[in-house]
Amino acid sequence: MKKIILVLPFLLSGCIIESSQLYQVKQSDIQINGNFVCISPHDAEEGDRYNSYIITTKANPVSNMKNIDTIAYKSCLPYHEYNRGVSYDVFYTVKDTNGEIKKYEIAFIISDNGKLVIL
Repeated sequence: MKKIILVLPFLLSGCIIESSQLYQVKQSDIQINGNFVCISPHDAEEGDRYNSYIITTKANPVSNMKNIDTIAYKSCLPYHEYNRGVSYDVFYTVKDTNGEIKKYEIAFIISDNGKLVIL
C-alpha cells in the first residue's frame, strides 16, 4: 500500500519532459526580407531534403500536413504567403542522406510594421 501511495503523486503530476525534448524538435532559422519570409534548418547538409510541413495559425489551428521533396541545404521552406499581424506556427521535417528524419519548429508573427517577432 505504501508503494502505491508513493507512486501515485508521480503519476498524477504528468509529464516532466518538455515536448521538444520528447520529440527532439529543433528550433528553425527564420529571416525576413521585404515581404518574403525564409524559414530554413540551421544544420542542413548537402543532400538533405524537405520532407513535409504544416503551417497553422490561431484562426486556423488545424492544417493538413503537406508532403514535399525539395532541397533543404541552403534553401528556404517552399514559399507560403505570411500576412502581417497573424501568429504562425510552422513545423516541418527534413530527411538527411541516411534517411533520418529531423523535426523543426518555429513560431512567429510579422508585426504591422513588418518586423519579425519570434514567439
